[in-house]
Amino acid sequence: VGGLRDTIEEGKNGFAFEGDNPTAQADALLDALKRALKKFSGKSGQWQRLRKSAAATRFTWDKSVDAYLQQLYRVS
Repeated sequence: VGGLRDTIEEGKNGFAFEGDNPTAQADALLDALKRALKKFSGKSGQWQRLRKSAAATRFTWDKSVDAYLQQLYRVS
């Protein structure tokens, strides 16, 4: 999921997938959609908890900026 990889917690505030090639990515996407639909159709309130957790998650640039500075420009 690109830049969201370090912010998404599988099943807690979203659904993640990977793949080494387009076919693997498509298969992984379908699996992620199946996991999401299962959680959505459940009766336990899991979807509402996930939705609230996702809405409360803050995606700031603080960590990313530090990582870019350290890894790309060797600034500490």
